[in-house]
Amino acid sequence: EVTITVPLTEAGRRLALFANLQEASKASKRNFSDGIGGGDLGEAAVGLPPDVLRRVEDHADTTFCWVLKQDKVQRDIFMSEIFLQWYHRADYLMRRKSKEKKEFRENMTLEQVIKSASQNRRRRAMKREERDQLRKEAAK
Repeated sequence: EVTITVPLTEAGRRLALFANLQEASKASKRNFSDGIGGGDLGEAAVGLPPDVLRRVEDHADTTFCWVLKQDKVQRDIFMSEIFLQWYHRADYLMRRKSKEKKEFRENMTLEQVIKSASQNRRRRAMKREERDQLRKEAAK
């Protein structure tokens, strides 16, 4: 269900009338797969001049109704824009997460700091030994 609020002016009244009539004319067709259904109220019932009605419908068809019309070009444009937005968002989040990891370290006691330092030292020594071992094997 869509709810819109329009200003209390003559143009707002016409817009509300147009939206209500469009909803009434399309509601009966909505549940039919091939588009056949209830009657159409026609352009005369809308209360808008024909040129304004045509411009509004053209704008709605090109801007909003590409999903209903199954327009592949518009769908591809939309999907590429959404993909780019999410790609940049994910890239930003990954960069921020790695930056936070570098900048913010958890509060550790002195004992934990010494223990992690000795573990890191041991790990580096093991990597160095493995590297030296591989170099000796490659030299043979």
